[in-house]
Amino acid sequence: MTNDSRYTQALKHSISEGKWWSVMWGFGDSFLPAFAVLLKATTTQLGLLVSIPQLFAALIQLSAIRIESNQVSRKTMLIWMSLLQGIAWFTIFLVPWSTGSVPVLITLATLYAGLGAMGLPFFVSWMGDLVPEETRGTYFGSRNRIVGMTTFVALAVAGVILNVTSKYNAMLGFGLLFFIAGAARIYSARYFKLQYEPEIQLKSTDSYGIKDFVQGMGKSSFGMFTVFVSLMNVAVFISGPLMVAYWLQILEFSYLQMTVLMGGISVSSFLMISHWGKHIDEYGNRNILEVTSIIITLFPLLWYLIHFADGPLVFYLALSIQILGGLAWSGYNLTLGNYIYDAIDPGNRLRMTSYHNLFKGFGLVAGGLLAGFLSSIPVGNAWISSHLLPSGIMISLLVSSVARMLVIKVFMPRIHELRLTGKTRPPLYYFVAVMPFRGLKADLVVGINRTIQKSRRAD
Repeated sequence: MTNDSRYTQALKHSISEGKWWSVMWGFGDSFLPAFAVLLKATTTQLGLLVSIPQLFAALIQLSAIRIESNQVSRKTMLIWMSLLQGIAWFTIFLVPWSTGSVPVLITLATLYAGLGAMGLPFFVSWMGDLVPEETRGTYFGSRNRIVGMTTFVALAVAGVILNVTSKYNAMLGFGLLFFIAGAARIYSARYFKLQYEPEIQLKSTDSYGIKDFVQGMGKSSFGMFTVFVSLMNVAVFISGPLMVAYWLQILEFSYLQMTVLMGGISVSSFLMISHWGKHIDEYGNRNILEVTSIIITLFPLLWYLIHFADGPLVFYLALSIQILGGLAWSGYNLTLGNYIYDAIDPGNRLRMTSYHNLFKGFGLVAGGLLAGFLSSIPVGNAWISSHLLPSGIMISLLVSSVARMLVIKVFMPRIHELRLTGKTRPPLYYFVAVMPFRGLKADLVVGINRTIQKSRRAD
């Protein structure tokens, strides 16, 4: 497979597609919560804006199984889903702008997420056939690095546009951002059309339904992996949907500062992603998943504590948290994707991925609903309430951190390493205090230039 030029060219086209997808993400998805805040969304509505689309996306993926059974081309599906997603961005702005309705925004965001989700299992199945198992960590690390760099550039440009236009008409700024997002997604379909699609070898698994998957979850490592990821989504989304409101309303950051924070996590992500890929290939997915999961338990607590700082220091502390967040989340997300490739037979990859994503979606919804409930808890006038818990969002942050710790403690030991490399994983401090600085040193000298060159060659 690796000597076939069709595969090599297909992987280059996939990187190009990823870059245009990241332009859409940087101009569109990244600013949806801020758009909702502009429309005066409540914290409960912010939770629903994130969670409801994710649940719908998870549910609709089940239909991908039936489509696959009818031998529909993965290429055809992804081209159509990309085109429709691009068109959806125009309505996401125009209809809420004309109605001023947050529920309408949530509805349109749900439809948009569903379009993307319909293509996701086909993408996973397709890429699983293209990328050799022994280099998955390295390839996806490199691909995600380029995507991350493009996302950062898109975020920076979008943030400047929004910051300038908000002085006159913020709504106009969001309209421009979402138009660019839609155009970028439509253009990305070109690279799906160019990409080679190998013939898929399907297994006869019609009798293996969602009920069978649920009954077998406790008996397999992939089943426990699904439980872990789903519950971690609950814990993460207890606070995740509220971060933009926390920045804009409680910490009183500007749109430009918000963009810098989103850019900070993007930069550290694309600088470190290839290093995570190499470590995954060296130590295995489960080892890196455990390390990154432990790190991300700290973030809600850090965000809680930052509220008690004063002056310009608050923003610099926030940026430091985001940079550390990029380090951890890039490794965490990379291991999630790679573990799925290792754990599922290629002929059954689309079906199992759909079941897995369904439970992830339930986790997102549960977390989003809890975020809305906890953040709406009224705080009293007593000293302990006004000083330690001045907002319901602060309650969500504390609960989220504790929930993440519990999920790791209970379920991480039940996930097995599927890629036994025979090498012992370094201690936790290596990944926090040593690897990032080695990576940054290398990247500041040659890494960024190498990423730019790879990005150009992909085109």
